Amino acid sequence: MLPSVDDFVAALSADERERFKDLIEDCRQRERQIRASAIRAQRAVSGLEASRVQFDHEVRRLHAASQRALEAVTDACLRTTDWSRVPRA
Repeated sequence: MLPSVDDFVAALSADERERFKDLIEDCRQRERQIRASAIRAQRAVSGLEASRVQFDHEVRRLHAASQRALEAVTDACLRTTDWSRVPRA
């Protein structure tokens, strides 16, 4: 894990902390925003992964259904073909 603003602040002297207090507070606020954004991004990625898994499932289901339809059409064509009219080699 990356060091936090407070980790850096801990290394400052009391005088430096006082001198840079506005900057430190700004950095802490940005750090909170970054953490909140990271949580939202992780949730979005998880949602995308769930959608991808569902999409993959549906594609496989569609593929299986199309294969069954192709087999049914092929079977119907074979059953309805007048084989006496098909030239033989």
